[in-house]
Amino acid sequence: LDDLNFTDANASVLARTNRTIAIVSNDTPQEYKNELVAAGYVVKEVPFEEMKPEFIRTQTGVLVVNRIEAAGLLSAPSLSSGLTNGIPNYNYAISGGVTATDPTVKRTEALEKQKSIESILKGGSLPVQISLGSRTVLPASLGSEFLNFSLIAIAASLVIISLLIGIRYMNIRATLPIILISLAELTILLSILGSFTIDLAAMAGIIAAIGVGVDAQVVITDELLKKDKHHLHEKMGYAFAIIKTNVIVASLSMLPLLFSGLVEVIGFAISTILGSLLGYLISRPAYAAVVERIIGPEKKEESA
Repeated sequence: LDDLNFTDANASVLARTNRTIAIVSNDTPQEYKNELVAAGYVVKEVPFEEMKPEFIRTQTGVLVVNRIEAAGLLSAPSLSSGLTNGIPNYNYAISGGVTATDPTVKRTEALEKQKSIESILKGGSLPVQISLGSRTVLPASLGSEFLNFSLIAIAASLVIISLLIGIRYMNIRATLPIILISLAELTILLSILGSFTIDLAAMAGIIAAIGVGVDAQVVITDELLKKDKHHLHEKMGYAFAIIKTNVIVASLSMLPLLFSGLVEVIGFAISTILGSLLGYLISRPAYAAVVERIIGPEKKEESA
């Protein structure tokens, strides 16, 4: 109050309402508190440490008030021009340090700063909408191990699928295109997802997408190998009708996971939807064209 030049001469300023709060430190003289109460203020006492504003220096060197704990005020975040150009970026990282040296106090202070940053992001002060998902702490070494295991699982699934398809058709000319198209689809899917981020859930979705893709190619192959009077183009139409239904059902079933806000399942939903759409629009027609050229002449020879 001394800093605000609070004297008897200007103590006649009345509170705006009978609920206007005057925040003072707990060592403020009682006479000042009485004068505030008489003026209509509700006096709130806080420790002197909370009365001191916290300052930070921006990247341009300007000293600004960051927080006044006593009043519960937190300054709005300032963004550099590079963050507000409208171009999406998925590689932002928030880092910082703490002043404490004791491990327990250091952890507590770090958690408080983490909650403070989270409240800023959720506060709506940023010019863009931010959706915060769940938080997961994953050591870098463990993440690398998960990635290696995922790649091994993908390779193993391709090998097992190749063996099963080979046993199913006993025809290398019908089996080889399925394997090659699956590898091409996997490469394209990894290239697309790699431009964003690939987590464990996304890898699981990629494995699921490979299975769905092989299933669709088996449907096409079975339809073409059927011994009936339908023309090859009619059989292809039946096969793609089945594939289209499967893609629609798979994509719609993933939408709740996509908008759930849970980071652990969003990657799975994205990779599954992308794999389904990629297969229906690109790899399935490509496989159909290849296998039709291979099986078509064989069917004509059999009919002859």
